[in-house]
Amino acid sequence: MGIENFEKLPCEKQTEIINAAIEVFGRNEYKKASTEEISRRAGISKGMLFYYFKDKKSLYIYALDYISSLVSRQVLDEKFQSLDDFFDILSYSADKKVQLWRQHPEYPEFVLRAYGSKNEEISRTVAGQVKQAYENLPGYFANIRLDKFKDGVDIAMVSKMLLWMVEGYIADAGRCGRGTGAQDIMQVFSRAMNLIKSAVYKPEFIGGKNEQN
Repeated sequence: MGIENFEKLPCEKQTEIINAAIEVFGRNEYKKASTEEISRRAGISKGMLFYYFKDKKSLYIYALDYISSLVSRQVLDEKFQSLDDFFDILSYSADKKVQLWRQHPEYPEFVLRAYGSKNEEISRTVAGQVKQAYENLPGYFANIRLDKFKDGVDIAMVSKMLLWMVEGYIADAGRCGRGTGAQDIMQVFSRAMNLIKSAVYKPEFIGGKNEQN
């Protein structure tokens, strides 16, 4: 019943509560994130917060799902549906995400912390979401031109390799104390994308006029 009651709230109030949760979770480890601070930032009592969400974990997962849905709505627009080049799709998706992150700079901080979390209470659920995202990748590329790829290229594996490269960068940046802002990550993603493109595309579709054909 809690979630149903939450979703009966005006949209503005729902957003206020979820954004408060995202900000607090993004700035703190899961165990240290305070539901009292979340409720204070949202302008509600802690009791009301738990009236809407049965526990901290359910609020955390709801917030993560909220961002995932928001990203999908941001990216999967009419122009996205018209693209047929694998790397154009990736680039367009990245650009749209950067636009969203600029509007909501607290979002990427939360997502990066969530996907890098080792907390046993939430890591299994988050890992399940990551696995589902990997499984959904082929659907994003249903309309791509396969003739641009070299023979024998596993497109699903190419997609995963790009994601692994970004995840590796985030992990390395965390160990070395470097920034992991959305702009930094997208620059790394762009360089990785160009490297892989040169390896998996036929020469006539790399950099020349045929690339847009």
